[in-house]
This record gives sequence, C-alpha cells and structure tokens, in this order.
Amino acid sequence: MVEYSAAATDVEAGVEQKMAVLVEKKRSIGWMWKILVVLVVVALCLGGARLFVWYWSERKRAHGSPFSSDLHQSLKQISSNSKAAIHLQGLEENSVLKWADDEGHAFSRGGLKLVNNEIIIPREGLYFVYSQASFRVSCGDSDTEGTSKNPTHLSHRIQRFSKSVGGKTSVMSALRSVCQTGGQVGGSAEHNWYNAIYLGGVFSLNQGDRLWTETRPLLELETDDGSTFFGVFAL
Repeated sequence: MVEYSAAATDVEAGVEQKMAVLVEKKRSIGWMWKILVVLVVVALCLGGARLFVWYWSERKRAHGSPFSSDLHQSLKQISSNSKAAIHLQGLEENSVLKWADDEGHAFSRGGLKLVNNEIIIPREGLYFVYSQASFRVSCGDSDTEGTSKNPTHLSHRIQRFSKSVGGKTSVMSALRSVCQTGGQVGGSAEHNWYNAIYLGGVFSLNQGDRLWTETRPLLELETDDGSTFFGVFAL
C-alpha cells in the first residue's frame, strides 16, 4: 500500500494562500461598498438640487413673479462688452410695439442702429440675435354657464430682410397657447397668466440686412421693467 503524506510547511503555505485570497476579497468588497455609497450620495445631492430649483421656480410662478431680470442683465452685460452691439427696450404706443435705444438699459454702439423700428446690420459677419416678449394674459370664464375661455395664442417672431436672400425671411419664431381649459384657471373667476417667449441664436448676416419683430397679441404684451427686449451683438 502506498501512503501519502504532506509536509507541515506545505500545509501552512496552503492556509496562508487561502487567507490571502480571503483578505483580497474582503478588500475588494469594501471598495465596492465605498464606491456604491459615494454614488448614492452624489445621486441624492443632484436630486436635491433639481428639487430645489423646481421648488423655487414653482414658488415664483405661484406668487406672480413672472419675469426674471437675470437673463436681461446677462444679455446686457455680454452685449456691452462687444464692439458692435445694440440692446432695445420695448414700449407699447397706440397698440404698436415700439423699440427704443434710449430708454432704461437700452443702448447702441459700433455701427448697429435702430431705424424705423428695425435693426440695421453695419457689416458682414456673425451676430447673436435675441429677443424676449413677455405677456400677461387674463384667463377666466367666458360666460355664466361655466364654459372655459377660448385659448389665447401668443406668438413672437424675428424677421429679416436681406438683398442676398432676395426678400423677407423668418429668422426665429415661437407660438404658445394659454387659457385652454377651465382647470388652468383654478376654478376662479379670473386668473392672470404670465410667461415670456425668448428667442436667441447665432446667424451670418450681411451688410445692410434689416431685422425686426412681429408680436401677437399686443394687447397682452408686458413692457414694464425691461421685460420685453430686442438686441444684436457681433461675435
């Protein structure tokens, strides 16, 4: 009969290898748990930040603060640093939207001019064109039977005339509908609905191009505190 025996050193070596494997497994599991905890914390922070932003935006809307001056101030700051820039403030005169370059924060420089309620491009190049139209719409029941008021359609458009294009073209536009259902007015007899349509983009324009806006309905337009504006600056 053949007998098998193992030396004490071999047994000890095997035990040490098993212990080393167990230690490595524990370390890897520990790192996995740490990474998982970090990911969970980051996810909670991002979720909390999004919830905070949503809460404040809804709170502003609920408290009737429809227009933020942050965008207006930021655009004015950027355009003021440009060599060629114009920033216009909207005024309502006799049911017509008039643009002014000498009211409030409005200004013009570097050859960009306001002529006949239009912005004239002085030279060929890339320009950032932007505009905002703010609205205050009164939503309420249209009759005594409780039927909801017909939807009010709001539109804001920037038009361009260029000889190179061969006529008038729409640069940017947006359309929104409000006062669509009775639930939108919260069951009250009258409800003021606030919103702003913002347009902005980069365009290659030519010397002599003309830019202007078309906004409907003008009776619902809000022009206080620079809430409606129009501008261009060179890039």
